[in-house]
This record gives sequence, C-alpha cells and structure tokens, in this order.
Amino acid sequence: MPIVVSSLPLNSLGFRSVENLIGYVRLSSGELGLPPDKVEAMAAAFRDHGVFVIPTLTVHRVRGRYRLASLEDERYINKCARLSPSSQNQRLGPQSSYTYSGAPQLVSILHERQVKIVAGTDAGYPGVLPGFSMHGRYGELQNLAEAGLSRYEALRAATALAAEFLGIADHVGTVSVGKVADLLLLDGNPLDDLSNVDRIEGVFLQGRYLPKQELNQRLEAVATIYATRRDRFSDLPLPPQPSQPEFAARFELTSGGCLHGEERVLVYGPSSGKRRIVAQSSVDPSQSTNTTMVAEIDKDSRIERVDVTRQGPEGMSHLSMARQGETVLISGRRPYYGDISLREPIEQDTILTGPILSDEIVFDMAGAFFLASERLATLAAGQSLELKLKQLELDPDKHGRNATVGDMVWKVVRDDEVVSNGAACRGCKGFVITTTGRSGIGEQRFRLTLDNLDHPLAIYFGQADDSFQLHRAGPLA
Repeated sequence: MPIVVSSLPLNSLGFRSVENLIGYVRLSSGELGLPPDKVEAMAAAFRDHGVFVIPTLTVHRVRGRYRLASLEDERYINKCARLSPSSQNQRLGPQSSYTYSGAPQLVSILHERQVKIVAGTDAGYPGVLPGFSMHGRYGELQNLAEAGLSRYEALRAATALAAEFLGIADHVGTVSVGKVADLLLLDGNPLDDLSNVDRIEGVFLQGRYLPKQELNQRLEAVATIYATRRDRFSDLPLPPQPSQPEFAARFELTSGGCLHGEERVLVYGPSSGKRRIVAQSSVDPSQSTNTTMVAEIDKDSRIERVDVTRQGPEGMSHLSMARQGETVLISGRRPYYGDISLREPIEQDTILTGPILSDEIVFDMAGAFFLASERLATLAAGQSLELKLKQLELDPDKHGRNATVGDMVWKVVRDDEVVSNGAACRGCKGFVITTTGRSGIGEQRFRLTLDNLDHPLAIYFGQADDSFQLHRAGPLA
C-alpha cells in the first residue's frame, strides 16, 4: 500500500495504531519496503502524533519458516492455527523466499526514534499460538529485545504501554494499589534473562491465584477439547422461560474444515405480549467465549430489550440494553471497565442486538440474524434496504464507548443466487449484506440464507467458502 505522511495530525485522521507492518515490509521477500527517507518521515510522524505500533514480529518469524512452539505445545490449539507446510504454502506460495529481515529492522528504527511499541502476536495466524508466541523461544518479547528494546522496554511493551494503548491504564498495566491484580509469578528475574518470563510458577487473574499445577491442568483440558468431541453447552444452562420453544436449532462455527464453536438458538412464542429469542454461543480456545443473549420482542415486532452474559478470557460481563421511549439505556458491568451506564438516542426502526462472537472472531452471533430476519424476509428478489443496528459489542480490543456499544448499518440485497445448499434448499431466500468494518474501517460482507420459514440457515462471513461460516447443523437434542 502507498505510504503517505499527511500534514494533518494522524490521530485526527483516525489513526491510533499501526499493526502487523503490512505495507511497510514486502510480502514477497520480507525486506523493508520503504526508502530510508520515507522511514524517517514515517517514524517522526508516528512519534509526534502519538501513534502506537504493534509490529507482531511473530507473524514475520513464521513467514520466514520459524516454528514458534513445539509439536507438544500445538496440542493446545485448533488444528487450523497450527503451522504446517500446506498452511504456509497457501498463504505465501510454495516457492516463497520470505525472510525475517525487514520487520525487525523497521522496529529497531522506530524504537530509536522513540515511537511507542506495543507487544502483540496476531495469535490465530497459522503457527502463532496464544501464550507461547508471546513468551516462548521466538516469542514477541524475545523478538522485541532482538530488535533493540531493552528487557525492561520489552516487558513494558506488553504491560504498561499495552494498557495505555487500550485506554485502561488506570485499571491495569502496572503494579499499584487499587489496580486489578493481574500478575505473573516467575521462577527467575526477566530483567536478568528475558527467557525467565517462560518460567511461570503461578498467575494472579483479577486477584485470584492460579498455581502452576492448576495452570497445567487447564492446559491439558484444552488439549482434550481438540482431541475429543464435547458438549459445549454442558456448562451453559438455558435461562428459564415460561413456555416451550416454537423453534430450536444448533449451528456450527467453522472455517477451512475446522470446527471452532457452536451456537444454539431458540425462538419462544408470545408471553405477556412478548416473544423471546435466546442465543447461546460457545467458542473454543483461544477465543474461549461462552455467551448467552436474550432478546424481548413486542407485538409490533420491535426489539425492546437485549440482555447479554459472557464469560470470556477477560472475565464475566453482564449487560442490558433497553428502550425507554426515544432513548436506549445500556447498563451492567464489565471486567476492567467496571459499572456501565450509558443513555443514547435511538430511532424507532433501529434493531437492538447482541455481540460479536469473540474479540478474535469479529462477526455477529447467529442470534443477531434471527433478530433481523423478519425485516429481511419482506424483500422481494433484487430489492434492497438498509438496517440500522445498535449492538452490545463486548469487544476488549476497542476503547471507551465502542468497547461496549456500537452502531452498525447493514446494506442488504436480496439475491437468491447466493443461497446455500443449492436445490435442496427449496423456498429459501438469499441475501448479500455489506457493513462498515468494526470501528468504521473497511467493509465486511456476509451471505445469509433464510429457510422457507424465514429462519437463518447459514451465514458466510467473507467471499470464499472456506471463510468463517455459521451453518445450521440440525435441531437441538
């Protein structure tokens, strides 16, 4: 991509960070893709306007054919995220000559020019395993140190600066009275040897101590998840309802032939004049989210209230979003952010809905498409409409208001040529849905199929059939 150093402050243009160094390092070779004068101008602009850089050197290591974790470690990750010749050839081509050169060179220059560097790994990229890719032999902490950061600066990039970037430095990031007790207990001083970060004896997670024995047990439990089929809803009970559901189905979340999670959706008939849709999503590690969304719909088919509970890596969240006349009240509690209380205007035709699947799978739950399906089903072939949605985001990667609630617009076109299941899907309707990307950057495109009862049957996120998809796998047992 072309590099333009604007005369306007970069943060006034919406730039808070630069990730992955894509566009600055050549994808064909791994070499630095900018002449020295452009690098200097870019570094000065980043420094002067407070733009953070998250280089994810781990990804560049993997592209250069480094293995960041052992085969034993790969038991703890979905097979689609493991490093293999086929996954590398698919992304880079079998004849790739990519070298680990330009990325650390650029980080060294940015660091010398006092640009704020934050540790990140892009976990989920094939070969980049959560945890191991941060503190292992070729983990990001070691990568940053090799690129010129001191041991202290590398640790700070993963703690204090990361918290500053996320806007939560008053809660986490440093050891201080009143802050959340998220701490590592190490068997060795990382300021003497950075590899000591890998010698974890225990973890304090929001004040609760998890000793090494329990951590190992949890790792083995994760390995079991990927070695055997399991009931993802055994620890996710349904909330009590006044009647039996009119409709119930189970969806599978897949990509590239890998199963990443499941979702069940139940539709309940009117009770006290209101219908309910309950959606429960369980997504495997490393996303590791268990989410329950309950939506109440009035007699005029308007969604009046959405309640969401999520257990995620960051802790437990409880949020409610309810209409009150021409406003909507968002309340509840989230880890790190604490108590939430927001009141915002809302238009009568805006749909209230729930969160993305996880902070790494930034697509809507199947339940969101159930909430929109009645409006979509009114479209005739070739017709289009725009839907406005107010969503409980639950995205720890975002900041401020958008960490909790976001406004989205779906541009929808009825196109039965994109119906999944082909001839077997008699009476089905197909839709192409285009939205602005999260945080207003880029676009996302979905393909949605409704069955002959106007219930969602399959949702494809992206263009290729090996992209993430939620497809109905059958009725509930």
